[in-house]
Amino acid sequence: MSITRISMRIDVCVDCHLSHHGYDEHELGHTFDVPVWGRWAEDGTPRQIADVSDGESHFSYSTCEGCGSTLGGNRYIYDVAEMVSNVRRGDVP
Repeated sequence: MSITRISMRIDVCVDCHLSHHGYDEHELGHTFDVPVWGRWAEDGTPRQIADVSDGESHFSYSTCEGCGSTLGGNRYIYDVAEMVSNVRRGDVP
């Protein structure tokens, strides 16, 4: 059996950024979609989410890769990593 680390860099909106840092809908004053890392937690696959933006943001009209929002605005850079177990033929699980 081997373990593979899969990682990708994503851009997330302000709501996802604040949600990652513990803010909720009550504190933000409006509802928003659950960021992608909230949905990923349900499937049982261990993932690591890291804010690598150092508080810096950039403006973009691109879709938020956290919640799918299509509103333009600030985007923060996050790394998403997961460990995947690859069971090869003949390996004993």
